[in-house]
Amino acid sequence: MDPVTALGVAAAALQFLDLGLKALELCQEIRDDTEGASKAHKEIQSQTSTIGQLVKELRSATSGTGRAASRRINKIANDCISTSDDLLALLVEVRRTGNSTFFKVAQTTFRVMKEARRI
Repeated sequence: MDPVTALGVAAAALQFLDLGLKALELCQEIRDDTEGASKAHKEIQSQTSTIGQLVKELRSATSGTGRAASRRINKIANDCISTSDDLLALLVEVRRTGNSTFFKVAQTTFRVMKEARRI
């Protein structure tokens, strides 16, 4: 086997090992959490909820004014609310439900890894 091919095989093996270790770490994180969510997802959920509260405050502060700037701010606020609602729904969808059996944890881990791009 030539050196370049050997290097490619070694790189592929390391990537596979890295993916496996990340999956194992995520699996343990989900298993140990009482709500069945990873720390990153909990943080995203918290920040998204905060954004929703801030948007509501922004709406109440700009309501009643008919300025173009207020209308643009409200449009952006509506987009933020829509995106945050979608994100929160996705986070709830990938959360583990029920007891903490190996099958449930593994299923949740695969769901989280599959939806990581969308999140």
